[in-house]
Amino acid sequence: MKVVIVGGAVAGTAAAVRLRHLDEQADIILIEKGPDIAVARCGIPYCVGEVVEQHALSQPAEEFMHTDAMDVRTQQAVVAIGRTEQIVHVEERTTGRMYTESYDALILATGAKPAVPEIEGTDAPGVFSLRTPADAEAMERWMEEHRPQTVSIIGAGMTGLSLVENLHARDLHVTLVEQGEQIFAPMDIEMAAQLQQHLEDQGVTVFTHSPLKKIHCTLEALEIEFGYQTLPTDMVILATGMVPESELARQAGLPLGVADAVVVDEHMRTADAHIYAVGDVVQTRQRITGQRLYEPLAVTAARQGRIAADAICGRKSRYTGTQTSMAVQTFGRIAAVTGANERQLKQAGIAYQSTIVSAPHRMPYIPQAQPMTIKALYAPKDGKLLGAQVWGGRGADKRCDVLAGAMSAGRTVYDCLRMEFAYEPSFSCMRDPVNLLGQVAENQLNGLFQPFRIRALLEKEIGSYTLLDVRTIEEYAQGSMPGATHIPYAILREQYDTLPWNKPIYLFSQTGRRAYLAARMLQQNGFAQVYVLDGGYEVYSALLRQARTIAESTPHHEQACPQCGSHWLQADEEMITNNPFYLLGHAFGWPLHACYGAYECLRCGHTW
Repeated sequence: MKVVIVGGAVAGTAAAVRLRHLDEQADIILIEKGPDIAVARCGIPYCVGEVVEQHALSQPAEEFMHTDAMDVRTQQAVVAIGRTEQIVHVEERTTGRMYTESYDALILATGAKPAVPEIEGTDAPGVFSLRTPADAEAMERWMEEHRPQTVSIIGAGMTGLSLVENLHARDLHVTLVEQGEQIFAPMDIEMAAQLQQHLEDQGVTVFTHSPLKKIHCTLEALEIEFGYQTLPTDMVILATGMVPESELARQAGLPLGVADAVVVDEHMRTADAHIYAVGDVVQTRQRITGQRLYEPLAVTAARQGRIAADAICGRKSRYTGTQTSMAVQTFGRIAAVTGANERQLKQAGIAYQSTIVSAPHRMPYIPQAQPMTIKALYAPKDGKLLGAQVWGGRGADKRCDVLAGAMSAGRTVYDCLRMEFAYEPSFSCMRDPVNLLGQVAENQLNGLFQPFRIRALLEKEIGSYTLLDVRTIEEYAQGSMPGATHIPYAILREQYDTLPWNKPIYLFSQTGRRAYLAARMLQQNGFAQVYVLDGGYEVYSALLRQARTIAESTPHHEQACPQCGSHWLQADEEMITNNPFYLLGHAFGWPLHACYGAYECLRCGHTW
């Protein structure tokens, strides 16, 4: 059997090694257009940050050939596929010589390339994309020559966020520009807001709602035009995502799907029975929602390479989709996700409930115990886990991994309550944050309390409800929510009879625990409509801070005018300054009750 593999990154090398393990007699030819194989592309930002050496990110082709007894050809590119003849046309990039190679099975592992915006200036000196170690080397040479002081990173996904800390460590002032409403899109907005707050606390400037429009190259420096602003900068890094390198497959007539990624079956086989595709070039399926998507991830690529090799050798391995588990680390904190987020569940029409809890990563009497916030999304009928997000310091990735494993096994939030964890005060708690998550979710599912989200208050008339802050006097002194009545939980039993009985009561504490206890107290003393803020004041304050950043950078909020349909609206600047609820509605496009102020359409003058 003769197998030709096109592409020598993670997916291609994983397939090659698995093939050799399964078939010692197979003729395996791996063709890579670049100079290196097994390149760890996820490590390139750490090469930029001088954390790792460039040579550590790849494996010498000679070593690979010797260890696994296969024919590895670097600096060669497959330029066409002859499906009828079962041949590939190959060009030697160093000499220009063309030749053909036959195959019994062909694996396309051509990967992805940076999605460079189609705007002016992306080819200017000092503007970079990162895909290969050579890109990092070119950036390094440019930095040594020009000694930049500022850098603008366009795109706040995994690559952009990984670059932030690495460039900040080199004493550059970092500006992060994201066109979406939040950074790190796999997270829900209230979790991503905490990540953004942390970045800003470290001196990083963050802009959201800010699509890049143009890059100007001036005599002094570069200038980026984004959103409603223009910003001078010494260098620009485009981290605007990846697109599949599927042109070879397209020319061969193979079907393409989402984002022009190659369509494959559960065995990684394309529409041609002799051709397989794996890794960043293929369309995949979200395991929780069943939706088709394009999501290039190294762990997915390695798994797919192995499955394709199994299929070629007659084994019945199946790719069942991706659960989308990933994490980023920045300035000592970790943001980790697994499963579906709210946006994906809504798009798929899947009913869900959510719970947010906060707890230390170890016993709080041990010095430097770090806070951790976990959000879980689960089915309201049986509590089945649908998604989880974790934000915190040490151990955040561990808790996300635990929840990812539970989700893979079809477990529920009730199982989270029953899980047992290795306990030792210096690295865990008697009641682990995952146990706490299960406990709170169980209470919610069993009707012991009803949660609410901040945006729910924006839709209600001022005075139609009681907003109750049960935090301590010291916490209250640091700020509260507009219109809130303050009664610390410690004295609520003595003062709850001062609250109106005929209005809904919306409770909040710092993280939610004391608000839950207060809700149970009020419910058992005759108050019928009592609600607890999901995530507490910490989540609210992170959202409010992000909203202020958006308002400062986006003077015109693009919400359609109900009269003429225009998207050019002027918000009431006084209301934005003085009313946090109005600010939140303006920033995130949430519904606002009329009493919070008005929008004015700049086209027809209509206000509401």
